[in-house]
Amino acid sequence: MYADLSTPVALVDLDVFERNTALGVQRASELGVGLRPHAKTVKSPFLLKKVVEAGVLGLTVSTLGEVETLRHLVRDLLYAVPIAEGKGSRALEALGGTDVRLTVVVDSLAGLNGVPVDSRIDVAIEVDCDGRRGGVDPDGDLLVEIADAVGPRLRGVMSHAGAAYSEPPATAAVAEREAVTRAADRLRAAGHQVALVSVQAGYGLEAWKD
Repeated sequence: MYADLSTPVALVDLDVFERNTALGVQRASELGVGLRPHAKTVKSPFLLKKVVEAGVLGLTVSTLGEVETLRHLVRDLLYAVPIAEGKGSRALEALGGTDVRLTVVVDSLAGLNGVPVDSRIDVAIEVDCDGRRGGVDPDGDLLVEIADAVGPRLRGVMSHAGAAYSEPPATAAVAEREAVTRAADRLRAAGHQVALVSVQAGYGLEAWKD
């Protein structure tokens, strides 16, 4: 059978895939968090449908094309790249006529110019947890300034640790958790509602408490 396949080709053991997915969802539940797996890791809508059916609370994407492709699979998507000015209309096109909730990310006041006005679209502020990738200083004034500018559309904070690729995972995870929770606490103290506190977990798997 394998000799007839045209290479390169990806072969997936569905039993193992489904078992690992179920274990991930179960472990997250035990820890009191939800999972938002990254679409760029799995790639396949067929497999992502199985992930959604396993009980994840949403998916993470890195392109608006992925929003368009996956909008029929799940009701909650995080577009985990700071949205560029001029991308607002494209984001609305990607959502189409669905009722999918899309959270877009900003890391500057200027970045708000890319956020379209639509009741389905929320905003998360990216937090810099290690000085290596991007985002806002969790202890800086800009964090609260952006939240003030976003107003009631603010959903929360998120991060993507650059150190996760060069430091022991546990070390990077602790630093990232402390950065986002500190940022969330500061925003709450400033009077903002913060429902989403999202971190990278396991190189491409997003975990958060919402």
